[in-house]
Amino acid sequence: MEEMGEGHGEGAGPSPHSGSEGSAAKVEGKEDRAGKPPCGPSCPWATGVLVVLGLVLLLFGLFYLLAPGPSVGSINGIATTLGLHLTPTPSEVPAFRGWVGFTFAYMMGATLCCFMAARTTAPARTAYLNVLLLLKGTSSLTGIGLFLAQAAYPFYLATFLTDGLIFLGVLLLRRHLLASHGAAS
Repeated sequence: MEEMGEGHGEGAGPSPHSGSEGSAAKVEGKEDRAGKPPCGPSCPWATGVLVVLGLVLLLFGLFYLLAPGPSVGSINGIATTLGLHLTPTPSEVPAFRGWVGFTFAYMMGATLCCFMAARTTAPARTAYLNVLLLLKGTSSLTGIGLFLAQAAYPFYLATFLTDGLIFLGVLLLRRHLLASHGAAS
């Protein structure tokens, strides 16, 4: 039955493909006709995106942990050109030192979600992406909340923007993967 034409100009006869190769070609053809980019169970490009995102989060987390002053200083440099208040560095406000450790722990959790999602396939990949969405969405909203309610520090605004963009990117990736695998969200 798998080798029968599908009524798309192929006729009702046997397919020129035989066995599982023919089935795989038909599935890929269906995805192409539906306008979706082909993305098999391992989806190599999605794996690459998740690994790169995990590495970026790991490197930025380590940089922030080991050199919080220069991290905040680079954001302050941009803030100066925009006319925003400067964010105090952790050396200027001792209470911020705890924030550095907390931020590093959170970034390592997000890094782990990226790497684990890259190693697995649906439905486990979806679960890791959901946790990553929760982390990035919560961080982004916390950033804008602190910026508006506590102090207009550019570091809070940068957190809102970067984590918000990562949230949207991961949301689009998750949506594509779910559509490619025919899973319901």
